[in-house]
Amino acid sequence: MSVVKMKTLSLIGMQADRAEILQQLAALGYVEISDAAADGEAAALLTRDSADGDSAQAQDVAERLTRALAAVFPYLPKRAMFAQKPIVTKDELLSAYRDREQVLRIADEISAHVSSIDALRSEATRLAAQNELLEPWLTLDVDLRMRPTRHVELLCGTIPASYTVEAVREALAQQVEESYLKEVSTDRDQHYLFLAVWASQEADAMRALRDFGFGRVSFKDVEGTAQQISASNSGRIAEIDSEIAELQKQIETYADEGQKLELLQDATGYILQTIRVREKLATTDQTFYLKGYLPAAAADHLEQTLSGYDVCIVTQDAQNGDEDVPILLKNSAAVEPYEMITELYSLPKYRELDPNTVMAPFFWLFFGMMLSDAGYGLLMVIIGGLALKKLKPRGTMKKILGLVFQCGFSTMFVGLVYGSFFGDAIPVVTEMFTGVRYGLKVFFDPLTDPLTMLIVCVVLGAVHIMAGMAVQAYQLIREGKVLDAIFDIGFWYVVFIGIAVMVLVPGNAGLYVILAGVVGIVLTGGREKKNIFQKLFSGILSLYDVTGFLSDILSYSRILALGLATSVISSVFNIMGSLGGPTIPGAILFAIVFVVGHTFNIAINILGSYVHASRLQYVEFFSKFYRSGGRPFEPFQVKTKYNDFTFKEETNQ
Repeated sequence: MSVVKMKTLSLIGMQADRAEILQQLAALGYVEISDAAADGEAAALLTRDSADGDSAQAQDVAERLTRALAAVFPYLPKRAMFAQKPIVTKDELLSAYRDREQVLRIADEISAHVSSIDALRSEATRLAAQNELLEPWLTLDVDLRMRPTRHVELLCGTIPASYTVEAVREALAQQVEESYLKEVSTDRDQHYLFLAVWASQEADAMRALRDFGFGRVSFKDVEGTAQQISASNSGRIAEIDSEIAELQKQIETYADEGQKLELLQDATGYILQTIRVREKLATTDQTFYLKGYLPAAAADHLEQTLSGYDVCIVTQDAQNGDEDVPILLKNSAAVEPYEMITELYSLPKYRELDPNTVMAPFFWLFFGMMLSDAGYGLLMVIIGGLALKKLKPRGTMKKILGLVFQCGFSTMFVGLVYGSFFGDAIPVVTEMFTGVRYGLKVFFDPLTDPLTMLIVCVVLGAVHIMAGMAVQAYQLIREGKVLDAIFDIGFWYVVFIGIAVMVLVPGNAGLYVILAGVVGIVLTGGREKKNIFQKLFSGILSLYDVTGFLSDILSYSRILALGLATSVISSVFNIMGSLGGPTIPGAILFAIVFVVGHTFNIAINILGSYVHASRLQYVEFFSKFYRSGGRPFEPFQVKTKYNDFTFKEETNQ
């Protein structure tokens, strides 16, 4: 387990060589560049390299391309699942960005079509909403402009459905001499009313209507009856659908330009990455200053690579107390996938222990015990292995697929022990078609003997916790705190060993061992106190930690719970699929239920196994020794989305 030793880098070079030196650093891919202008000494003598104009221009290009690619993406040729991305070089990226205008015109044409589609959809939404508002008034044969005459006022409105229209008519008759009230429509909540009344009596009519919760409805910017307007809107919506379909066909014609758009997007990303690095440099008219970090093992190689330039390079070992030192983990190929578990939690501090080598076998085993099905494990091995071989992923994706591949073996192993292959699919199928149950040999069945399985989980939990304590003891010894390791870890080990002896060996020997450990804990637990009574009291309080250990160990019962869940759910789907009996329709039903059910089960339980196996590391294991708080090492290197990047110089070697 290793946190890579880092060195600080200070580099001064000539402005004329700056672009080439940065390209060399990007090709090397192992130098993290820090903000040199933030260096107090440099800030007093140098100025920050400003690239605001270039950055704004490149950012504008990136945004235009993003919009165009999002629109044309559904029409691009679909790549095969395991197809490799096209390989591009630095020169191809630079050339694409330099000659970008033609591709940008294509992107802008696509974006113009997208803007037109957005405007049309907005119009269609507005018209559809207007039709929804007009629906209760479709039977009203009156122009909705509701222009009053010299003597008559026309208005529309609603009252709650709890009132009757007859009651409204009676109230109006008492307030005004003459009026015309029509119920246009009604629904569960409201009555929709049309009223004609003498203009001179409008106020009296409104006073009568107010008692019924009358709400006036006005129609703005419309002309014609509700039926006419709704029909016109529906016709326009149909036209809009046709126009949108035509615009989408025009966008589809740009699918052949997809590769050019993707190449320019990657080229723009490369330019932006370079600009962001330039902005971290400090400069004079003739020179530039760069600072950062790199792995100590790469320092000599860097000096050799840049030996052809007029540069001054100074590297120094990073200091333990420097909180800014980035963290780079280096592990074997077998352990590397488990780094993502630690990275999701927090990286270790510089010069602290990398927990992955100790953690990996426990995570591997716990995951397998939780998913615990040979069929599911076989699928994980096949999918993970093929993806690793064909896709040749990098970074986080490589770690994810590596984790899937490795944990597939543990899942398959535990599944074979349990006799589980897609649950009890083999016995169910054989019984359905032959009347006799055949299946894998069952070495241990947690469904029939859950208590034994629980004991196994608890024992594994105790071993896991003790492994974490052993790592803490190692850290203390490495720091020269040997007595702390003995007092804080060793005596607890004595207690745990005593418990094991008491369980396994008849007699009182185990009890005496436990007592020896307890005495050691009480006598040394408060050793930092000055007063003898405080020492003793703190030592006694240290025994309270046993409740924490018990709580932690019981957490491992989740291994049993998830294992049972996987088994029971898969068995339920198998039983459901077999209900059709040994017939052709029954076989078809079984196939459908099998595929759908087990797809759901493997998806939900892979997620659950990952989450809970990780939780056991974070809460029960890391809490015993882990010193987190590091930040990830982020070297300057070209990152592309649609193409795989390489430098010509390297491909020719």
